[in-house]
Amino acid sequence: MEEAISHVSAVYSAHGLSLGRRARRIDMRLESCGLERGSGMVKLAYGADVDVDAADFPDLFLIMTCINGNGSVTQADSRAAWHSGLTLPVSANVSTRFHFEENFEQISFRPDAAALSALCSNLLGRPLECPLRFELIPFSADFSAAWQHALQLLGSATGMPLPPMARQSLSQFLNSLLLHGHPHNFSAALSRPPQPLPRAVVARAEEYIKAHSDQALSVADIASATGVSIRSLQAGFREAGAESPMKRLRRIRLEQARDQLLRTSGTVTDVALQFGFLHLGRFSAQYQAAFGELPAATLARARRARSARQRA
Repeated sequence: MEEAISHVSAVYSAHGLSLGRRARRIDMRLESCGLERGSGMVKLAYGADVDVDAADFPDLFLIMTCINGNGSVTQADSRAAWHSGLTLPVSANVSTRFHFEENFEQISFRPDAAALSALCSNLLGRPLECPLRFELIPFSADFSAAWQHALQLLGSATGMPLPPMARQSLSQFLNSLLLHGHPHNFSAALSRPPQPLPRAVVARAEEYIKAHSDQALSVADIASATGVSIRSLQAGFREAGAESPMKRLRRIRLEQARDQLLRTSGTVTDVALQFGFLHLGRFSAQYQAAFGELPAATLARARRARSARQRA
């Protein structure tokens, strides 16, 4: 029992664990892998009927998907139940208790609590006046499907030696998906139309993008640098008839990737990851749309040109 508590506490947080009345022993299985500091994925099964007292769940958000069995969670005055295929968001800094039946198995994503709250603040353009709390209800069918696709992407990227730019892009995508896909106590504020921006602010943002495109840049970084909310920045680009901030950044990075392909002796995958493109197929499609050829064709043509120069 103490060993199980120790291992799970190292991954999540300190907690109490007790066996159900019919349980005699724990047969725990625990796997964890990190996306970046403060976030990661965890698979956990206790192999016994257990109750978990997670206290106030300090600075810990968990997006928990039941892959087998049944369980339940209580946060403050709210309670929800799991069955196979159901996903529930468990919020940080709330009195939390779990009950897992013997055959309960789960896979959870642990977002970085500080990064998730900071993104919400940046979207609103103001500090959060109270802690972020998700509604303790199951993901909708549509959002659950989108979330599972996102987890598959995360699973394929976990363990890869990703550049910082790619890691931040993936983390930001997952956090943004959560904030826009499931109701929470700031959802109503996020649904209000943002304030319009002067064109000078849009121009300043474009200059910032150009100057920092080689860094692990997010839309939150661009908004913060120009002193506006993410939503106001996005609306300002739309009103100016320009590409969105991230599309503009992507276009610049595609151009940089093309320059690198013309010079490199590496692979298309190496170049794609270097410039923050995690999905090779999507990178190839975007590259072809921008330049009229696949990145592999650019690389092959550059190699032929180098070989010809060496023979001359």
